[in-house]
Order: sequence, then C-alpha cells, then structure tokens
Amino acid sequence: MIDPLILAGAPAHLAADPSIYRVGMLLFRKGTPGIVAHLVEAPGMSVIGQQIGAMGLTNANPISLATSVAGHAATNFQLAKIRQVLGVIENLQLANLAISGAGLGFSIISHKLLAERMDKMAQQIDGLGAKMDRIAQSIEGLRAERLQRDFNDLRTACELAEGGWQAGDPEKEWRHASDRLHTLQNEFAAKVQQSTIRGLNVDIAALEPLIDALTLAGATRISCRIAIGDLDLARTISDQFSGELNALLQGVGAAEISFKDLALRGVTPNSSNFAYEAEKVLPFATKKAGELRDREAVASTRSATISRIQALGIHGREFLERVRSETDEPLLILEGEAMAAMPGENAASGVQAQSPYA
Repeated sequence: MIDPLILAGAPAHLAADPSIYRVGMLLFRKGTPGIVAHLVEAPGMSVIGQQIGAMGLTNANPISLATSVAGHAATNFQLAKIRQVLGVIENLQLANLAISGAGLGFSIISHKLLAERMDKMAQQIDGLGAKMDRIAQSIEGLRAERLQRDFNDLRTACELAEGGWQAGDPEKEWRHASDRLHTLQNEFAAKVQQSTIRGLNVDIAALEPLIDALTLAGATRISCRIAIGDLDLARTISDQFSGELNALLQGVGAAEISFKDLALRGVTPNSSNFAYEAEKVLPFATKKAGELRDREAVASTRSATISRIQALGIHGREFLERVRSETDEPLLILEGEAMAAMPGENAASGVQAQSPYA
C-alpha cells in the first residue's frame, strides 16, 4: 500500500496559491529549490476534460461533473472536491492539457480513459472533412484510408495494453503492447514530421490530432514499461520521446501558425488586408503555440516522475494500480523531492508497506 501522504488528492490551497507554479507536470514553489510535487492524472480527469472541452472551464457544471465522476448522485464531499479540482485546473493552467487527447503526463492504462481519448481524436479527424482530403493530396502519409488504419491500430494497441491487467501473463502482454506502440509512435512521428518539415505544412487543426496520437502512443508505451517494473528503460524511453517531440515541433510557433491560417484563407503578405488579418489571428496563434510548448514541457518532465517513483521504492505496477483504481480524486499529487512540505501538508518519508511486486 502506498502511503496516502505520498500520493493523495490535490490540496485545496493549490486553487489559489500564488507561490506555486507549474512546469509540465511538476510543481515548484517560488524561492524554494527542488520539485514540490508531481501531478498525476486519475480516471476521473477524462470526464472533466470532456466537459471543459464542450463548455469551457468557466461554464463547467460541478454538479454534473461530480455525478459523472462518482457514477451516482454526488455527495457534498464529492461536489466540493470537483469544485476544488476545477480551481486547481484554472490556477495551474491545466485546461488545455485536460481536454487534449494527450492528457496529463503518462497514461495510466485505463480502458475508459484511453477509449475516450481515441474517440476524441476520431472526432477531430472526422471534423476536418474536406480539409484533410486536401492535405492528403500533398502529404502521402495523411491519405484518409492510411490515417484511419493507423488510428485503428493505435486503438487496438491501447486495448492490448489495458488487457494486460487481466492477462494470465501481464508482463508478456505489456511487452507486446509496448512493441506495437513503438511502431505506431514511429508512424505518427513520421506524419508529424511530414507536416512540419518545412515550417507548418498543414492547418494547426489537422496537426493537433496527429500530435495527440503520437503522444498517446509514446505515453502508453512508457506506461507499459512502468507496469512491468522496467523503470530505468521507461525513463530512457521517456527522455528519447521528449527529444523527438521537441525536434518535431521546434519549428512550429505563433508565426508559422498565423501564416498557415492566413494562407488557407487566401491572405498573403502581398494582400492589402494582410496586416489587419494577421493582427486578428495572432491571439489564436499565440494560444496554440503555447499549447504546443506545454505538450513539450509535459513530455520533458515525465522522466522526473519516474525517477521519483523509483526513489520512493514504489514498484511501477503498484503505482499504476493505485492511480487507475482512484474513484474520488480526478487529480493526484505525488510528493516531490523538496524537503519543505506544501502549506497545510505534511512531508512523508516513504511507502507504508513492502511492495508485493518487488
């Protein structure tokens, strides 16, 4: 059993504490050295992400969310918890990550979470319609039938990873899933590269589901290695994936997103209305570029959480089981390396019991 002082729900003060700031999935306190905490997504976050995506953070309904997360009429405690988590999401600027297909950090290999992410990506692709057909004419890897096949393969590989929890030989199943996910990671990386090799060759709306798919493949592959207990390899894969993602997206910023958006509407630097249209699209482009940088930051900080799990002596499978079985807390906090505890919290010293997987 993992000590609840080490891994617990996000404390209330995170919703308003100005001294805490986030880099990727790591929390730091201004003026204090070291990582204060690691953010860990639990299954309930998928419900919150769906509603935020549909209605926006400010319009999210805490009662509806609490009922959906609990699976029944919510108690006052559960309602208060959801309101608290929404405050944390707002204060730490997590909304865009919560609604993305990539999610927060590494995948916990939960069927519901993975299925919902895949459904969201499929909806994104379907919504592009004729736009994707036009893109596919210039980018071979984005032909509709090829793209659909790769998304279907990704769904199957994620289901294979989920099946490891019920398999007679779970490690064998997770190794198999990891290998398939590696292949798919490479497939989607190639698609992203084709889309960004000379700046931004596609609309940002077409690029986002490809990045989501790439990130989901990489994150679930890493989680398979964590579940096996191969934490050294998981950390190595995580670092390699971070470098790959950064290299793929380094040429995509606000300027590239702006120019592509304008070009698709027939507005060029020679157009008389170029300055006016460029000024209008800049806030959107800046927001989208910021979201890409956040994806990169999440990928680059993932290995720090793996190292922390190792340092605490927790087996990877035990950690993932604890997170995927969480029913009350959509967002968990793993105690960081910083010696000082977060305000209102106690520092913990280790795991309560010897892991059965050690």
